[in-house]
Amino acid sequence: MSKRLYGLFQFIFCVSILFSFAPQQAKASHAVGADLTYVCLGGNNYRFFFTLYRDCAGIAVSSSYTIQGTSTCGGNVSITVNLDSTREIPHTCSTVVTKCVNIASTYMGIEANYYHGDITLPSVCNYWTFGMSPAICNRNAAINDLTPNGSTYCLYVQATLNNAAVQCNNSPTFTNMPVAFLCANNIQYFNHGAYDPDGDSLAFTMYTPHSDAVSDVQYIAGLSGTQPVSYNFPDSTRFNTSTGDIRIVANAAQITVLAVRADEYRNGVLIGSVERDIQIIVETCTDNPPTLSGINGTINFVYTACANAPFCFTIKSADIDNNDTTVITWNGGIPSGTFTTTHTKRDTAHF
Repeated sequence: MSKRLYGLFQFIFCVSILFSFAPQQAKASHAVGADLTYVCLGGNNYRFFFTLYRDCAGIAVSSSYTIQGTSTCGGNVSITVNLDSTREIPHTCSTVVTKCVNIASTYMGIEANYYHGDITLPSVCNYWTFGMSPAICNRNAAINDLTPNGSTYCLYVQATLNNAAVQCNNSPTFTNMPVAFLCANNIQYFNHGAYDPDGDSLAFTMYTPHSDAVSDVQYIAGLSGTQPVSYNFPDSTRFNTSTGDIRIVANAAQITVLAVRADEYRNGVLIGSVERDIQIIVETCTDNPPTLSGINGTINFVYTACANAPFCFTIKSADIDNNDTTVITWNGGIPSGTFTTTHTKRDTAHF
């Protein structure tokens, strides 16, 4: 069995094993997760990127969606984002056929659908809000940590912009998918691969996912937006507001949702924010997840380096299951970096 390990400086541990799910009713449901970000094309010209993650057992996505923008200074805009491309998110061994390929398959398949659209903002304002209009309906029917069920709710994400403080600003962005396959009763981390193209400071907030612009989803008794998985102890989900990292320990197989907002500051002034809606699939794994070391085989995952100077380190993988092979990949989150692996039974990576 091949096990894959993903991550950047703080790592996500995902086991590439065969996750099997019961057949799902469509109920016009398909939305798994979403990201909404933007880049400045010069002046008040902006390009918005919307990524919608779909359960292949649900309905098809639309060829376009609408983003409604409003400002506290008055005025509004409407942005149409059109579908550019679609690809399946790999989460099983390469020989497994998912529902994205064959709807009769017993294995969940999830695809990413990429959209973009351009707009010229008519004015500057200290608070623009951009949100999906209408919300994406409905959420995945497989979600079982919401009441009365997952497909009761829609999915809504928004972004904000202060183009009075900064005329041409690029939003924060994410390099890791907002979908995670985790193992129950294991300590595992989810990292967004978040960064800001302009080098602005980021702060993160974990919030209850939105169903539309004015309402949120409701969890089953005992769960919440900050504790979205069932657990054996109160702080099973821990959130780092500086990095956005989420530590999760779920006590049973389940499918849940959570949401994270990245706020962007320049010189202490809030200049924008973006939201992402995330689905977590927890399964009862039949073997043990692999592990990764920190920098150069140590337990240290943080390092301070000098600007304009080379920095290299090694990451080692381990696994207590002797017959398994580990594979390390990364999200390409640092464009100027290089990443190579040894492709041995216990893979080692060099950054």
